[in-house]
Amino acid sequence: MNVVKKYYQMVRAWFLGLSVKKRVLTAGFAVLALVVLGNIFTGSKETAIITETPDLRAVVLASVSTLANDGSPLALSGEVRSVSEANIKTEATGRVTNVYKKIGDTVFAGEIIAEIENSREAAALTQAKALLAQTKASQNISEIGQQSSATLLEEARNSAVNTLRSTYDGTEDIIRNKLDPMFSNPELGNPVFSVTSNNSQNTTDTNFARLKVQNILTAQQERKAKLSAKNDLLVEIKITETELAEIKKLIDLVNTTLNTGLATMAVSQTTIDAYKVTASTARTSWNTLMAGLSTAKDNLTSKTASYEIAQKQGSSTSNMLTTGEAAIAQAESGVALAQVAFEKTIVRSPIFGSLNSLPITRGDYVSQSQPAATVSNNNALEIVAYITASDSKEISVGNKVEVGEDASGVVTRIAPALDPLTKKIEVRIGVSKGLGSLLNGQSVSISIERTGARTGAQKDSDGAITIPIVSLKITPDGPVVFTVENETLKAHAVTIGSLLGNRIMITDGLTPAMEIVTDARGLKDGQKVIVK
Repeated sequence: MNVVKKYYQMVRAWFLGLSVKKRVLTAGFAVLALVVLGNIFTGSKETAIITETPDLRAVVLASVSTLANDGSPLALSGEVRSVSEANIKTEATGRVTNVYKKIGDTVFAGEIIAEIENSREAAALTQAKALLAQTKASQNISEIGQQSSATLLEEARNSAVNTLRSTYDGTEDIIRNKLDPMFSNPELGNPVFSVTSNNSQNTTDTNFARLKVQNILTAQQERKAKLSAKNDLLVEIKITETELAEIKKLIDLVNTTLNTGLATMAVSQTTIDAYKVTASTARTSWNTLMAGLSTAKDNLTSKTASYEIAQKQGSSTSNMLTTGEAAIAQAESGVALAQVAFEKTIVRSPIFGSLNSLPITRGDYVSQSQPAATVSNNNALEIVAYITASDSKEISVGNKVEVGEDASGVVTRIAPALDPLTKKIEVRIGVSKGLGSLLNGQSVSISIERTGARTGAQKDSDGAITIPIVSLKITPDGPVVFTVENETLKAHAVTIGSLLGNRIMITDGLTPAMEIVTDARGLKDGQKVIVK
């Protein structure tokens, strides 16, 4: 403060020391300087207000080729379904006399679920079979007149030998090739089933059954080497039938253990599911062997009886033979018709799976084509969705799919044509992760990865380029996209095609090198913008 005061006194003394004229000039210059400085500061403030830039819309530019390569997934809704499912309906009218299963039970292909009143059909079937047997017995006598009964018997015996050999080979295939891969050490006296069951007794019984079967395989191969038409083939067939019964026990135990099996680090759920399919195939092979053996037995028994009768009664005429063949054909037709009528009263499962629905109960009166049961393989699920013909151009088999929040999979099948009802294309998706979070019949949200990116210069087969729909502006004069020239929007008219989810086809008006505004919402031609 003293310095300022001292400086002021010095300036005052200097000013008072000037002449009057110089005092006036000095004061004038001082006032002029203050005015100039004031104008400078005032002018700077006014200029700032006048030249201040108003808020401008910021936009982002991207080349058409970049936008065309966008790989955003296709969002859809789908339905979880079993890969193997059967909706069973009644084929007869009547009262339900028995229901043998409950919801949640596991059923095998051909297994009976329920039965409708069928005493009349059963009686008709029995009568038809009796008539056929009687007709065949008469025909066997007639055949002797045309061909030596001894020759017929020899043919039957040779046929039985071939059937037995085929049965031994078939049994070997069922055990060695189908079931043994599920065991460790199956032939070394200590077979161990590789799948762990939630019921340890199942596993123990399965191991013991495999051990027991080993002796059967050895015995069959020994008998096969010595087998000929001179053996007592009916005895051999009976022994083989008993052995096949033991084989069936093993197959049934394997199926039971697999159905209660637990996935482990050593054996995955996928492997267990594959084993189930193999076990089902083994059961089918067993049924074929048993049927062939039964046919050989009936043929051999019939020809043996005919031979014995022929020795007593001699031969018959050719006319009797012809009449007998016609009678057999008619009797067989009667049996077939009676069998069909009887089978219509039986509700069977056509596939292996779990019983998910059973709307009938004992005592219900049902009509033809009434829903009776739903059987599904709940451990093998897939997702069914429907896409448009345009969407199908960007979806391929093998594309990854996100299912909800916890599951994922891949596209396994794409229908080659439109569904006649929905007018869309069916897509099936296999679930590879998170299967436990899905339920059969559930609706889920899915996102399908689009087919791999294309180059900017590449167009669809119809000459279109796809861009995000937000990059397009619909104006009264038609659809446009925007470019930026000198910080000003310029509209370019385009021709649009199909809508593809959140993208749209542009059939004309774009080139891959054009850089357009990525989001055209709220913009207009001639508008000033700032490019980010």
